[in-house]
Formats: sequence, structure tokens, C-alpha cells
Amino acid sequence: MLLEWNWAMFFPPARGIFGFSAAHFVSPSSKLRHWFRRVVLSRGWPTFIVMGLALFVFGVGTYNIFMLLSANVGLIAQYGW
Repeated sequence: MLLEWNWAMFFPPARGIFGFSAAHFVSPSSKLRHWFRRVVLSRGWPTFIVMGLALFVFGVGTYNIFMLLSANVGLIAQYGW
């Protein structure tokens, strides 16, 4: 009988302080991401709302940057470099 070579026989996974490996740890951001995908992105209308909000925020940010740059150009035009 031929045995397969397995690194896990010689190097078992490292255990933490309470006997859990890092693979057992699930971060809160990972849970939130999973919930967001399961609840929001799996349905059509919440996805549409999320995309609309993202477009609105992008538009507001673009307008804000445009106003900031135009104010800076006006300031430099009036008072010089």
C-alpha cells in the first residue's frame, strides 16, 4: 500500500491561546460583508437603491471637487501665485 505525502502529518496547524486556529476566526467585517451580499445584493431592488446611493455620493463628491478647484483657480487668478 502506497501512502500519500502530506505536510500536515509533520506540521499541524498552529493553535491559538484558546485552542482555535486562525481559520476558525471570522472577523466582524467578514460577517457584515456576507450579510450585505446575502440580504442586499441577492435582490434586485435593494441593489438598485445601493447603486443609486453610490451614484449620488459620487456626484456630490465630484461637484465638491469641482467647486474646490474653481475656488482655488479664482484665488490664484485674483492674488497671483
